[in-house]
Amino acid sequence: MREHDLQPLPDAGIAAQKMEILKEWGRLPSEDKVRVTAVMLRRLLEEDRDSLPSVVAESVQPLLTPDTLRQVNLSEEAIAALNNDALTSIVENMTNHFLHDVFWDELEFAAQKLLQERAYGGE
Repeated sequence: MREHDLQPLPDAGIAAQKMEILKEWGRLPSEDKVRVTAVMLRRLLEEDRDSLPSVVAESVQPLLTPDTLRQVNLSEEAIAALNNDALTSIVENMTNHFLHDVFWDELEFAAQKLLQERAYGGE
């Protein structure tokens, strides 16, 4: 998270808390950042599942740049044809696909793989 990712809130106390979290975040080792992120995601899923799609979409939107579109082999002409509405639609589709398809497919795959490994003496 970068400072410009933080939206100003009417409550200055909450904004100050967010800035303090961001400051402390920079001091954490990488593996702790991963653990904290996993815990926060789990809590978000438990406490406020409905806001997850918009939060994910807001995080993905800045990643859609002409450079990232070139990386998936889109032509310059195709990239030029994608206006902000089109990019927003792409982000919404990607977010929905990840949250409703990929997450569950990967969950099932990871669980089945672990169970198979255990059945064959892997753990």
